[in-house]
Amino acid sequence: MRSESIRRSAFLSVALVISVLITNGSAQTFYVRTSGDDDNSGTSASQAFATIDRALQASSTPYIIVGAGEYLVDVTRSMPGSRIIIIGDKDGTRTGDAGKVVFKSNNNRYALSIRNARSLYVASIAFQSAIAGGQGRGIEASSLTSYVYARECEFDDLWSGVVASRCGYYYGYRNNFKNCHYAADVSNCTTSYVNQSTFANCHRPISNRTIDNVRLLRTNIVQPQDNSSTWAVTNAGVVNCLLLECNIEGSQNGGVICSDTQWITLSGVSVKGFTDGIRLEAERIDARNVTLTGGTGKVGSGLLVLGEAQPSLSNCVANEFYYGITLDGPKGLRASGIELGENNTGFRVGSKSTDIELDFRGCEFRDNQTAVLIDQRSADKSAKLSNIVSTSNRTGIVANVGTLDVGNSQFTSCHRAIVHTSGKRTSVENVTTSLLSEAGATGLQLATGDATIRGIEIRGGDFGIRLDLLDNNGRGAMRSVALSHQTQHALNVRNGSLSLGEGDNITITDANYGIVSTQTNLNANGIKLQARLGFSAQYGTLSIDNVHCISGYQMVVARRLDRIVVNNCSAKDFEHSGLYFEANKEVILRDVSLDNARDVMCYYTDRFDASGLELRGSQYGMYLYNRAAPVEFNLRDCLIDGPSIGVRTVRFPVTPEHVQGLSFQNCRYALRTEYENTQITKDSRISFKNNLIACTSIRGEIELNGTDIDETNSYGLYAYYGGATVDSCNIGAKTYGVLLYGKNSKILNSQFTNSNYSIFFTPIEKATLEIENCRMQPRTMGVYVRGRRNIVAKAHIRDTEVDAGTYGLYSRDMDIESNNITLLNSKTSGIYSDNCNSLHVGLDVKGSGNWAGSWRRGSVKLVRAKLNSRQGVYLAAEKGELINCAVSGGFYGAYCYGGENRILQSTFGNIQGRGIYHHGGTLELRNTIVDSRQYGLYQRSQSLTATHDYNLINGDRLSYYNATQSLHEIEKQPIFVNATQGDLHLAAGSPAINSGQDLSAIASTDIEGNARPSFRQFEMGAYEFMENAGSLRVLEWAEQAQ
Repeated sequence: MRSESIRRSAFLSVALVISVLITNGSAQTFYVRTSGDDDNSGTSASQAFATIDRALQASSTPYIIVGAGEYLVDVTRSMPGSRIIIIGDKDGTRTGDAGKVVFKSNNNRYALSIRNARSLYVASIAFQSAIAGGQGRGIEASSLTSYVYARECEFDDLWSGVVASRCGYYYGYRNNFKNCHYAADVSNCTTSYVNQSTFANCHRPISNRTIDNVRLLRTNIVQPQDNSSTWAVTNAGVVNCLLLECNIEGSQNGGVICSDTQWITLSGVSVKGFTDGIRLEAERIDARNVTLTGGTGKVGSGLLVLGEAQPSLSNCVANEFYYGITLDGPKGLRASGIELGENNTGFRVGSKSTDIELDFRGCEFRDNQTAVLIDQRSADKSAKLSNIVSTSNRTGIVANVGTLDVGNSQFTSCHRAIVHTSGKRTSVENVTTSLLSEAGATGLQLATGDATIRGIEIRGGDFGIRLDLLDNNGRGAMRSVALSHQTQHALNVRNGSLSLGEGDNITITDANYGIVSTQTNLNANGIKLQARLGFSAQYGTLSIDNVHCISGYQMVVARRLDRIVVNNCSAKDFEHSGLYFEANKEVILRDVSLDNARDVMCYYTDRFDASGLELRGSQYGMYLYNRAAPVEFNLRDCLIDGPSIGVRTVRFPVTPEHVQGLSFQNCRYALRTEYENTQITKDSRISFKNNLIACTSIRGEIELNGTDIDETNSYGLYAYYGGATVDSCNIGAKTYGVLLYGKNSKILNSQFTNSNYSIFFTPIEKATLEIENCRMQPRTMGVYVRGRRNIVAKAHIRDTEVDAGTYGLYSRDMDIESNNITLLNSKTSGIYSDNCNSLHVGLDVKGSGNWAGSWRRGSVKLVRAKLNSRQGVYLAAEKGELINCAVSGGFYGAYCYGGENRILQSTFGNIQGRGIYHHGGTLELRNTIVDSRQYGLYQRSQSLTATHDYNLINGDRLSYYNATQSLHEIEKQPIFVNATQGDLHLAAGSPAINSGQDLSAIASTDIEGNARPSFRQFEMGAYEFMENAGSLRVLEWAEQAQ
């Protein structure tokens, strides 16, 4: 109230002064002229004085009219109670001397120094220094009880223009100050009133100190360019200050400073070119229609407000400063129509302001480096900002404060919208942002322990939101957030916990990285996400629920997390991978549908638990890689359809305990396990359809037990550098039933159908293959075994049947042992052997389209073999031996191509061409029956070495060719039970009965296990005659027609 009353009384007092001056009142008029004489009376122009000092001596209330001309004035007077009026007669109407009236003063001397008077009025006088250089002084008024009034005066080249102290009022009207050090200096007065004046190139144009009322109206101030330390207008200790329609211009220093003031009003003020525009400290501040323009270099503040008062700013403009407007102390602001542009910082709140609330409704920030800077630098302070409209500012808000609230704001074409550092709590609500397309552009960059983000839309830039929750205790929440077109990260969060709920309406579209988290416990449920890389997380935890993504590079990348959970999610058409995990402690996947280049890639995990997956990727369905077996592993109830590799595991235990209920379809490699033992049983509930390779095991042991692999697969089992056990399985894979490049392996109690190769085995070391009690129906080969360079492995085959195919058993560079195997209907050869050491006991070959067996290099021994084929037996090994064998139906019985061949106690019956064809090598033939329709024993050359005796040799064309009958040999028909039907048992009357040599040391039983001899004498051939009645030997007979 006091300040408002003083403001009103100031206007009334000035009006009173003006009215007094218009009427001369009781003042006595005196004249001063350059042509005057101080001895004159001074009362008329013709009696004018020569000096001002003489006129002042003439009366206590002088009214002095001064004619044109220059006067050296040096008046210093104390005139208690005097009313002094000094008026220059520029037009000469009163003195007759027209022209400029000039008062010149000496250095350090005032032209007029008036003290203790009542009032002083000076008009139309020009004050100048007597000596050029500005050391003269103009007016000094001290201790005037009423006023000092300078009107339409000029002050040029002076140290001081007007100095008023301890006066009632100072009133300056239409004065012109030029080249003054101190232009107008007013102190300890009731009122300082400057109106329509000009100040040019003055060091300190206006200075007001300890004054109730200051009025600066319609005044122009232009400061010199070489001043760096003073203000154009200085007000200190002022109760009320009004600046109205003033233009203040400079190139450095400051424009207006007001301190220790109660009420400041600025209206229509323009400040231009200064380092600092206006600095205010008052209890009340009102500014409207103020324009502030900085100088070169953008330094200082356009408007700096100190103290605790809440300023009112309306239609104010600040451009080209370091800080456009600064509040350093106030807690708030009443603002409208503010325009801040092309500053380093548009609006700044300093460290002296505590909790502050700013509503920028109707304000505009444009083309600043930073629109709003909250620089309170204390975690205990808060700032609440609303209704910011930021356009083309490099950064919208930078806040260094404990608590920050931003609402209802818009940021357009910025590099960063909101930056909050070292915060305790941050709330951002109802904010829209469009970012520049440049490196580092960020919507929200928040470092705070508690973040709430609602109603946010951010488009473009490198980063949408960068959120640092500071430590493990940090918490974040978001709702109704839309982020789009970020070239780096839509959402980047560090530390603390962030929950994005199903109803939170989080949308991320067209981003490079969707959500990136570091050391964060992140839960994302039901968010809408479209990004080249959906989630990227390291350290902390990650839980993703009900998120469905289409296209990109990777949906999830997780590294070094304590726990990752993906539940009820889907990813489709990601060019690298759907889910990529590396060095996570625990991975949990539930009900996830994936169709990408690689669906699940997991490296170095302690615990992996997945169920209900649908994997339809093109390259990998699932790839699990560890350096050691995981602590916990579960994979259950998954569909893998279409990947090149369905499931690939490295050092993961694929056993019924860990893996169940997998269905593989349309894969190249359905299940591939490496460096770990694998067990698949009936309880595993694993099925394979339309795969190239159903099971692959590399450098580990694999067991298939009770597993079915049907003809829709090309390969059943492929094992490399490890052992395999196949037991009780049905395998119908088209190309390979079992393909083994490995170690010791077993194939037991299993059935193979429709494969090109039922069993294919090549060892990597001196391994053993065991085949027992198996049934095979191959298209090409039943069993294919082949050693490698310098590695001769073994194959043991027992109680096994191979029906059809090109070869029943194909072996090379191996040691082969078989017992009771049956080879049926082989197109080329029941057995093909090259460079093998073979032992076949109880071999049964039937219906072979070419050879019953073909042995080249190595050695072969056939014991109790039954061989029926189109060609017979081909012996080209280094050593061949037939004992207790029955050979029938072929063109050859035995084709002895070379090597050492020994045929003992065997039967060759129903042979179509040559019973024994001795092509090369040596031959030993004993206790053997040879019955052929052409030749019995056929030697290619008489020079060949052959030992034969105790044989029955019969050839319908010729029994011996290039050979002769030995002493104990019989050249008779052998008389079989039914040779044409393959029954080569000896019939009663056969000459081979009791005609054999004692070879019981070599063959103690016959082909059927009967003792030799079963009766007293030995039979020739593979069969003992077992009828108890005995038999006569028919040596000759002839059939005649009756």
